[in-house]
Amino acid sequence: MKKPINNGFTIIEFLVYISILAIAVNAMGGVALNVFKVGARTDAIQEVAHNGRFAMQRIGQAVKSASAVLSPETEGGVLVLEFSEADKNPTIFDVSGSVLRIKEGNRGYVDLTSSEVDVKDLKFGRVSSSGLDSVRIEMDISFNNQKELPEYDFENFFVGAFTVKGK
Repeated sequence: MKKPINNGFTIIEFLVYISILAIAVNAMGGVALNVFKVGARTDAIQEVAHNGRFAMQRIGQAVKSASAVLSPETEGGVLVLEFSEADKNPTIFDVSGSVLRIKEGNRGYVDLTSSEVDVKDLKFGRVSSSGLDSVRIEMDISFNNQKELPEYDFENFFVGAFTVKGK
């Protein structure tokens, strides 16, 4: 009597292999999804940080090289600086919509922050002591989360103070 030749898998073996493969693929998919979420969160944090640092640096450079602060008298949402160079007078920092912008002299407004972020609660405060004219800047910058995904929710508060040295 001849023994039957067994060249294939039984249905049970096949189902076990498929189950193991499905578990492995599911685990790899979960890891990949987590990597993408962490990457998205990192992008949002970096975008907010970059825009905030750049805006504070640009405002600081302007205040330090200005000859006087014209506005605000005490506190407000608009900063107006005076320079010894006539083509820069006046230099204005303000928020339009949710974008921080600058206007130097007769030139048009230039955006200082990208459309990827929203600037909220911009406050300029005038600080004068010992004959020095200083400006305190406070602003909230958040990532513009148009898709409303939780990994893109990020907001940061920026604060700084700069003294007019151009006198």
